[in-house]
This record gives sequence, structure tokens and C-alpha cells, in this order.
Amino acid sequence: MAVTASKVTRFDQRGARKNRVARVSAKAAGRTKRDDDREAELDDETREEVDASSAKARPDNGTYLSMYFRDMALLDVLRPEEEFTAAREIEALEIMLWEAVLSHPPAVDRVLDAVQAVPDHRVTSESKTLRRTAGGGDAKAFVRAATRAARRLRADDVDHLFVEAALGVIDRMT
Repeated sequence: MAVTASKVTRFDQRGARKNRVARVSAKAAGRTKRDDDREAELDDETREEVDASSAKARPDNGTYLSMYFRDMALLDVLRPEEEFTAAREIEALEIMLWEAVLSHPPAVDRVLDAVQAVPDHRVTSESKTLRRTAGGGDAKAFVRAATRAARRLRADDVDHLFVEAALGVIDRMT
């Protein structure tokens, strides 16, 4: 009995498919006939306007990638000068963040230990100098060392793993 039911199901699917194909073909033929009648009624100027508007309204039969590029073409993008300026501002902000992270001498050792725990980190001379000056009493030397270390850490921290480790330690300390 299961065999009979499966044969009936297949037969119904084939019949439904044939009916669907017939309906779609009839609609397509009706559409082209209506389009031909409408174009015959329009004069040349109106036809050009309708063609231009229908070209915009007609959906692209392409892939999601073509839809993506079509949508991206509508967006405004930065000019090269604006992009360069934005990159410089981001760099300055990241250096300021590192300077703020390294500005408190009692926390420098813990922050640098957390940064050194990141697998990609190499101990630099700037961080060694910063550790030495953090324990000393010379505030100007500490600020200079913190600025140099901030620039070096920012340059080495391509994936922002070092700053995440440093900020994590600061969160735990507070």
C-alpha cells in the first residue's frame, strides 16, 4: 500500500507541475502581447522614457553578488584625502588610548605583564624603559617613556590583542 501511495504522490506532483508550467507559459505570452500592444501605442519620446524607467524597475536576474554591487554603487565613499585623514585620526586616537593606559605608574607593571602574556608580543626596549621609569621619581622621564611605549605598542598591535589584554587588566583592577 505504501508503494501505491508513493506512485499516487508522484503522479500528482507531475500533473501539478505540468499545470504550473502551462499557467506560467500562458502568463508570459499574455505579458509579451500586452507589452507589444502598449509599445505600438506609444510615440518615440514616450517609448524612450518608458524604456529608461523599466530598465531601472526591472529586477536583475543575477546573483546576490550583483545585487550587492548594485547597492554598493549607490553609497557614498570617501575621497582618498578624506580616507587618509580619517586613518590619521584613528591612529592618533589609538596612541592616546595607549598613553592613557600607560599613564598610571603603579599599574604599568600589571598592564605590561598582561600584554606580554599575548602570544604575538615581543618585549621591546621601550617597555623595559617604561618599567624602569615607573618605579623612579622622575615624572618627565616617565611621560616620555610612556609616549614612546604607547607609539611602539600601537604599531605592534595590528590585531588589537594587546590593547584588549591591557584593558582587561584595568577592568579587573577596578
